[in-house]
Amino acid sequence: MITPYELWTKRKPNMNYLRVWGCRAVVRLPDPKLKTLGERGIECVFVGYVEHSKAFRFYVIEPNESVLIHSIIESNDVIFDEDGFSSVPRPSLKIPYRTEDIGGSVVP
Repeated sequence: MITPYELWTKRKPNMNYLRVWGCRAVVRLPDPKLKTLGERGIECVFVGYVEHSKAFRFYVIEPNESVLIHSIIESNDVIFDEDGFSSVPRPSLKIPYRTEDIGGSVVP
């Protein structure tokens, strides 16, 4: 089967750039972001591609001194773990259970 891209360009599309959405990744921080020689990479989740660039977009799940948690960063210096998926903890929503009578009647 021939793709529309192949019909237009007469060559096969390069699929090496595509990654599994939601997979874990370790993003290496650029030198200006590094304050110490400590940890050079941070745990992230792959969330997409940067428009007009070959970089990827990541959601930070394990911050360090220079990058905050729950922030989005862009980088192309990354190691993907496409077999591992994030288990980002979600805040629990607690709904109070009320048993008091609020009065009135229910009409079907």
